[in-house]
Amino acid sequence: MLHFGSISLLRGTTATTIAGLVERLRGRTLLSFDPNIRSSLIGDEPAFRRLLAPLLHLADIVKMSEADARWLAPDRSPEAVAGELVESGPALVVITQGARGAYARTAALQARITAPRVRVVDTVGAGDAFTAGLLFALARQEVTARAGFARLDSDGLDTALRFAAAAAALACTRAGADPPRLGEIEEFLGRY
Repeated sequence: MLHFGSISLLRGTTATTIAGLVERLRGRTLLSFDPNIRSSLIGDEPAFRRLLAPLLHLADIVKMSEADARWLAPDRSPEAVAGELVESGPALVVITQGARGAYARTAALQARITAPRVRVVDTVGAGDAFTAGLLFALARQEVTARAGFARLDSDGLDTALRFAAAAAALACTRAGADPPRLGEIEEFLGRY
């Protein structure tokens, strides 16, 4: 798997290097993209949109926040954005919605989960913990290539989303970007 995105796409040759790598690896490895848009850091919005457009279509998995979806398409709902993206390339689009949970879409499935309730200390790193949890949970189900999504059923998608949401929730219970360990997530899911 290759996961890419965020501020690595904002400056210099790193963005074009990543875009070239994604193009070369398309179809050879599972590509996961989190645009993690930080509008205050974007110097040239039209150029950044031009950079993101092909990456959103080349990725097998796109995980974005509701705020990212609003930035990309302010006139459409997150569900509409997810549907349009799935039609244009990704096998799975997940839109996180903070304390309200997450929405996911494939060509055949839709799922919505609620977020576990926790005492929030800090949300830094929650999105990254969610993505790491999602990728881990999919790999556990042997969805490590695009073809694996054909085998993913609604229970499998729900399991992956719940694992990812647990990882994100636990990350929010501590200060800084301090993701939980596997045992912590499994114990939490046993109670949740």
